Amino acid sequence: MTNAPGLTSRRILVVEDDDYMAGDTAAALRGAGAAVLGLCPTEEATRDLLQRQHPPTLC
Repeated sequence: MTNAPGLTSRRILVVEDDDYMAGDTAAALRGAGAAVLGLCPTEEATRDLLQRQHPPTLC
C-alpha cells in the first residue's frame, strides 16, 4: 500500500472470516493510518461489536 491515500482519522471495521486475510488487511489498514475497530468473522460478531462500541458514524 505504498501509493495508497492516507487513512488517518478513519475508523474501519474488518469483516472477514479468514483469520489470515483479516489480520493482513488490518495490518495494512493500520499501516495506512487507520484505526481498526476490530476483526469480525461473522455478521453476528459484527453486530455485537457495533452494539458495544457505538461508533458515532460509519463510512
